[in-house]
Amino acid sequence: MALRITNGSGTLYDKETPDFPVARINYNLMETEATKYNKKRWWGEFSLDEELKHLGNYLIGFEDARKGECVVIANTESSSKKNKTWYYHFNGRGGLSRR
Repeated sequence: MALRITNGSGTLYDKETPDFPVARINYNLMETEATKYNKKRWWGEFSLDEELKHLGNYLIGFEDARKGECVVIANTESSSKKNKTWYYHFNGRGGLSRR
């Protein structure tokens, strides 16, 4: 099973209103390729200069024009009000597509 890691800047969208971005993000994306035993998986982390209003389902867009639905959870160990940087983990739901 091969692991592919990419990073860059992207956009986070509310799942209910995907035409309006919630925030610009800096991300680290990890992906595994599908095998005959396992489906493709993707997950990662991103940082923001402000705290998200709510956690849960979002759409995330990457630099290579792929988008996908993900669940966002807080990384409370790394986030800091003092440094004004907030870190979050995301887990992909379904595939990544070019929309």
